[in-house]
Amino acid sequence: MKKLLSLTIILISLISLNCSTSAVDNVADLTPDKVLAINVDGMVCSMGCAKYIEKQVAKMEGVTSCNVNFEEGTASIEFSSETTAQEDIVEIITGINDGQYKVTVVELSNVKSKSTTGPKGDGKEKNNETEVSFHFPELITYFLSNIISRS
Repeated sequence: MKKLLSLTIILISLISLNCSTSAVDNVADLTPDKVLAINVDGMVCSMGCAKYIEKQVAKMEGVTSCNVNFEEGTASIEFSSETTAQEDIVEIITGINDGQYKVTVVELSNVKSKSTTGPKGDGKEKNNETEVSFHFPELITYFLSNIISRS
């Protein structure tokens, strides 16, 4: 009974620590104002190269999203120009794996407003609400499997 109670308390603690309102924690309250569209040459796989580029760029201060499309060899990055410059993003990508990736800037544009029309298509716009997402690290799975196997 004590093990079950301990397990429950630990699980609730881990879940509450991993709840956030943003998929990217380093952006504070910055709103993205720019979208950088680039071509990325030198990628050899989607799970290694593309995902690694996404991770490295997403760590940058001011970057709110980074989506790399391996098949097309492209990437789209939303960021705040108050904290990050297009040159910094290009430099990060070209610096990965001793210059394995070559970047060509396709377009730098302003972020389009994310809004939807009101009910019944009345033409009035309303802002989307913030979505809440939960992040459960592998630590929980590891922790639970070790406790259960020792019981």
